[in-house]
Amino acid sequence: MKLIKKFIETSAVYLFGKIATYIVTFLMLRFYTSNITPANYGDYEYIYSLINVIIPALFLEVWSGVLRFAIGREDEDRNKVISTTFGMLVPAVIVYTAGYYLISTWLQWPLKWTIYVFAVLFMLVNIMMMISRALEKNILFVVSGIIGGLCNAGVGVFCVRVLHLQTEAMMYAMIANYLVQIVVLAVGTKIWRYLRISNMCKKTAKSMLIFCAPLLPNTILYYINTNYYMNVVRSYLGSDALGLFTVSTKFCIVVSFVVSVFHLAWQEITYSIYQDQNKKDVYRIGLDVFLYMAMLGTLLLLPLAKLLFPVFIGSEYSAANAYVPAYYSTVFFTAVSGFLYNTLAAEKITVFHPVTRLVSAAVNLILMYTLIGKIGIYAVILGAVASSAVEVFLLSFIIKKKIDLYVGMKKIWLFCGLYVVAALAYTYCGTLVNGCLIAVTAVVGIGYFVYDHRDVCLKFVWRKK
Repeated sequence: MKLIKKFIETSAVYLFGKIATYIVTFLMLRFYTSNITPANYGDYEYIYSLINVIIPALFLEVWSGVLRFAIGREDEDRNKVISTTFGMLVPAVIVYTAGYYLISTWLQWPLKWTIYVFAVLFMLVNIMMMISRALEKNILFVVSGIIGGLCNAGVGVFCVRVLHLQTEAMMYAMIANYLVQIVVLAVGTKIWRYLRISNMCKKTAKSMLIFCAPLLPNTILYYINTNYYMNVVRSYLGSDALGLFTVSTKFCIVVSFVVSVFHLAWQEITYSIYQDQNKKDVYRIGLDVFLYMAMLGTLLLLPLAKLLFPVFIGSEYSAANAYVPAYYSTVFFTAVSGFLYNTLAAEKITVFHPVTRLVSAAVNLILMYTLIGKIGIYAVILGAVASSAVEVFLLSFIIKKKIDLYVGMKKIWLFCGLYVVAALAYTYCGTLVNGCLIAVTAVVGIGYFVYDHRDVCLKFVWRKK
């Protein structure tokens, strides 16, 4: 019960923060798609995607090590982790700065210093977010995101309306977001109290590098599976097509934010119980609940997107509506694979991460490059769906062999059948039918979950009485 209580409390805090942040994101989506051309929107998404892979790769995603080695530990151990992390970052930032200057000058990149600041702040905000979570300051973590999101919106509106900027407006807005968030987290955690040269520890640095190093190829392969398509689409179809397609994927965050809340809470739970004898029982219960949640959320997402698309997307991007039903099944598969990766990482089994990513990346690239000249953007969609499904099946096999955790394939096949029905309704039916589908899916889905877990639910009801 203690673990369940902690999980619910942690999830509630993260959920509130995610809801507030994504409300701002959705409002800005309407603003940006009404004022920024698809080509400029595509250019921003392309730059952002590169930062999301290059920075974690160069800095070995060291922030993941912060959470893994600091959460649930004694103050002395946490202080060592935090001080050692910053000690590792200083020379890394110096090398990165020198290398970036030489390469950007040689290639004459536009906006090179804007991109540089963007990238460094991206790294720092990830470090500070993990430190706040490791120190169990979850409310601070959430509040910093909300304040940063509001600053993002304010700066974005100013840059578009007053300065008449396009791609740069979105970049300046995100820089403001990161900068404000870093300041809030630094002040809230009093980070300077944990930074001591005497706390730096070679053994801790070595342990963190051993944990994080296998994540490097994983990060690159994750990029290939999730964002490399931007490079392909931009090269073959142009920034216009990239802008349209990336906007079509934005409604994924409706489910993704709930999933990310679960992942954040689950990550903290699994890392904190790594020595418990009954941890596998916790894994089984968590997986069962998560499969239901991911399935129901994705099946609700399609009809919901049908209702929301004309409200939140500008008319210049209306062609993106056709991509939604073909692509959104990836939400379910990506959510499940994320859960399985987190569970394996909690057991310190990260060696298979690059292998599964490599296989799924190969599937993705083969389909994408083979078909993009024939079916255009749908080659990207087919590659994403197929590779994410393959990844789930591979992880299911690995997790069964390594920690005896069985992923119910019947639920996955059931999802596939139901998703086809929802996709047909999205494509050929209007808002009334899709609105009714939301109600039916919610009632039947929740009802089935309660029935399938009736023993637990009855115990919970009687406990309340």
